Amino acid sequence: MNDGSTDATGQVIDDLAQQHPHITAIHQPNRGPAAARNTAVAASNGPWITFLDSDDTMPTDRLANQLDAIAPAEQPAIVIGEQDHRGRTRRGPTSSITEALTEGGADLYFMSLMTSRAVFDSVGGFDEALRIGEDVDFVYRLRYHGVEVITCSQMWTHRRIHGDNLIYDDAAARRAVFAVLQKNLRATRTA
Repeated sequence: MNDGSTDATGQVIDDLAQQHPHITAIHQPNRGPAAARNTAVAASNGPWITFLDSDDTMPTDRLANQLDAIAPAEQPAIVIGEQDHRGRTRRGPTSSITEALTEGGADLYFMSLMTSRAVFDSVGGFDEALRIGEDVDFVYRLRYHGVEVITCSQMWTHRRIHGDNLIYDDAAARRAVFAVLQKNLRATRTA
């Protein structure tokens, strides 16, 4: 998914799609992370949804482990694993979704999540009005709608810190989390 990149990303994606028939190159003008994720999910046809941002890597066994963790769930669920940060010293990852949501700030990052397409669609995907914190908002809305959050202690996302990471603007991250909290508090009061 190329969300209006100004570097060589579009060409890299096109080259990969030409070399590998199971890869589809999707290009759109820059609309932000939430719109990019929603566009990619809309173009997909599998029953499971997970994400990997351009500044992240994942272990080769992540998808199999995610499916093993979510399969026993008897109700709609998402599964979230641990993350680490390469290239910048930060507080270690949390194993508790409650702890992560309570503490907030720049350490909130839920892109290791996996869920079914039906669960994703049930809350309308990511809020495209949000440029930062869309993943936090997504998890809040899922929890509000009774979706079980399964946390695993396995390391599923390795964040590469390179100075341009959007989430590592600590002040912007705090503002985004605060806005998400306000938005979801208003929604619960009017429901």
